Amino acid sequence: MCIITIAKIVNKIKIFLMELLWPIHCLNCGQEGFILCPSCQKDIKKRQHLACPRCGKLSTYGAVCPTCCHKIHIDGLIFYADYQQNLIKGLIGYWKYKYVKPAGELIIDLLIQDLEYFVKDDEFLPFGNQKEILIIPVPIHKKKYLKRGFNQSEIIANAIGKKFNWPIAASIIERVKNTDSQTKLNKEARKQNIANAFRIKDASALKNKNILLVDDVYTSGATTEELAKNIKKYTSEKIWVIVFAKQNFS
Repeated sequence: MCIITIAKIVNKIKIFLMELLWPIHCLNCGQEGFILCPSCQKDIKKRQHLACPRCGKLSTYGAVCPTCCHKIHIDGLIFYADYQQNLIKGLIGYWKYKYVKPAGELIIDLLIQDLEYFVKDDEFLPFGNQKEILIIPVPIHKKKYLKRGFNQSEIIANAIGKKFNWPIAASIIERVKNTDSQTKLNKEARKQNIANAFRIKDASALKNKNILLVDDVYTSGATTEELAKNIKKYTSEKIWVIVFAKQNFS
């Protein structure tokens, strides 16, 4: 039994014991049985518009604008809500760091409901009628996976792929650099921190594919930009990013 499988089993046991010993309560009002009760879910403010992820200019579906398209490697960004909201921060934090499974389930439900607007007749509208779609979750380093027991980006990606019948490739890119936390770093330091963090294991799988990079939070864009820069070496098609929350970052 490989060490990754053992980590998954340990995580499931951990979640089971936590749910047994500490029943969940609504993050907002304290009602038992919900991570966020139906009434308090209405307090979440969904994003009002989508814009170019580099300059913030309003754009269709969140596409990178013509001015910025030669300056970054992604082609667009779709997100559900602003990270600055306390309820959004709470859901993400409870899932990633306190291993509260219902928080992740709600995040996925909200994001998929939103993505249905961008999908028509099994086509992802920003890609037009191009069918060759491949979902890639942002990978985490093996040490972080062993500590946490799961990659939240991979769980979100699997749910999106299952819902829309799009293939997922979670193992063709590996995170080879166990980077420092990006939280307290400025934009330039984030770029340096994430540089050379990824390795393409199967370049042939990327050929002629439109890529959907999936993560939980988009902050400075350094991580997805580093990934996209590597992916663009092997496909000339589009690369879009889908996340649950976007954090304003300067």
